[in-house]
Amino acid sequence: HTSNPGTVSRTPGGVGRNIAEVIARLGGRVHLVAAVGADPAGRDLLARTSEAGVYVDQVAASSHPTGSYLAALDNDGELVIGISDFAATDSLDVADVARSSELIARAQVVVIDGNIPAAVAGWALAVAASAGVRVVLEPVSVAKAARMAPLLTPATSVHAITPNVDE
Repeated sequence: HTSNPGTVSRTPGGVGRNIAEVIARLGGRVHLVAAVGADPAGRDLLARTSEAGVYVDQVAASSHPTGSYLAALDNDGELVIGISDFAATDSLDVADVARSSELIARAQVVVIDGNIPAAVAGWALAVAASAGVRVVLEPVSVAKAARMAPLLTPATSVHAITPNVDE
């Protein structure tokens, strides 16, 4: 209920974006399929992601601000509270990503970030399954894991799911 001294740092992010950057830095060819705002934060995020070696030509421009996540950590680095504003990601729909269907069908692996809407994740799962492409699902949070759970059926082709204990 009051201001507290602390340290603030900004880093590029988004779970899927971070995974894409790591893969690119390890020498993999990786495309990011996502949504960012048509704002300075989005332009900066795309520039930094591209500089890391990630192809960003499949990223959709959203009328919403680029997503952001604020984490307050305690002295041990443990999360006290996290606040997410992902309106751009939440507004992503299949029409925004449909142009990526051939890219997904040719991929060696598709990583699905649980932040995307379930309908988009379901579409990506179907495209990957029809092409025999391996899928890794990263649930990202307890709430998002619950949203992704109905997509996981015996008929769903998922190579790996990477939850933490809570998820």
